[in-house]
Amino acid sequence: MTERPTPTERSTPTQRPAGQQGARPASASPHAPSADAGLEVRGATVDFRLRRGTLRALDAVELTVPTGTLTAVLGPSGCGKSTLLRAVAGLETLTEGEIRFGDREVTDVPPHRRGFALVFQDGQLFDHLSVEQNVAYALRLRGVPRAKRRARTAELLEMVGLPGTERRDPRTLSGGQRQRVALARGLAAAPRLLLLDEPLSALDRDLRTQLGADLRRIIDETRTTAMLVTHDHEEARLADAVVRMEAGRVVGRERSDEVGR
Repeated sequence: MTERPTPTERSTPTQRPAGQQGARPASASPHAPSADAGLEVRGATVDFRLRRGTLRALDAVELTVPTGTLTAVLGPSGCGKSTLLRAVAGLETLTEGEIRFGDREVTDVPPHRRGFALVFQDGQLFDHLSVEQNVAYALRLRGVPRAKRRARTAELLEMVGLPGTERRDPRTLSGGQRQRVALARGLAAAPRLLLLDEPLSALDRDLRTQLGADLRRIIDETRTTAMLVTHDHEEARLADAVVRMEAGRVVGRERSDEVGR
């Protein structure tokens, strides 16, 4: 039995058949990568096994995010948008379909090898580390020398409007400041793709407006390819293009200036 997706009662995703695991040759795909193709999601389906049957969280989703642009995925809670973002990040397994970035398929590439960065709605900072240590976390894992880490951290904190906060304890920061630190951390390693999970939803209206404008500016300045999932129309208008989702499916595409008309 297949049911419409809900945000609750989720279990282990249905795995691909064993013969489909691992990288597949380019000839296996009927599509050729576009010249400006950043992210391409092709026929992405995710099923979750439940005690009473199967929950289809994503149903043959098609999505393209051209290089250097921001695409918003807009839909209500339970529509599958966060599952889509997690699948792109490599945190959910596709039952069917494929995910590509540029000229390479990454469907079965582990999350830490995709070169993507994920920013959550509550920031999810490491409270036992300083602001500087949070921002430089990925750089440290990559073995970047300390002097270069410090320089990159200072550059990013300036960019997000928090200069001089390197030694601050994250627990002393406001919600908006924490989200700025999370954004700086996401950008630190110059990700190929920035994934944003309702990044402004936990903030009050004035902060959402201010941080939203800064987010758009930073994405433009860094020429970052980005995908944002949200239920909020104002947040979706930050994007270059908007994809609407309902019940695990893409139901429409529009320009950001058409949202809410």
